[in-house]
Amino acid sequence: MKEQLTRRTVLGRIGAALAALTAAPAVKAAKTTIRKLLVTTQAPQGYDPKAHKWVMAIDANRCIGCGLCAEACKKENFVP
Repeated sequence: MKEQLTRRTVLGRIGAALAALTAAPAVKAAKTTIRKLLVTTQAPQGYDPKAHKWVMAIDANRCIGCGLCAEACKKENFVP
């Protein structure tokens, strides 16, 4: 079934878009603050993780979710 385009749906979508545009700067500022306060890393200053291309294959059928593969990759490749 196709949704009918009514005045109510149009006004609702316009209101949602305006709310998103109004809240965007506040959300960006909050995200930056939370990153500075809560996110800690052992990476050296200026480290860009996107500059490297690390590849690892995991058999998802045998994975138990322990995370040891990620730890081994970090230790093997000296990445944070």
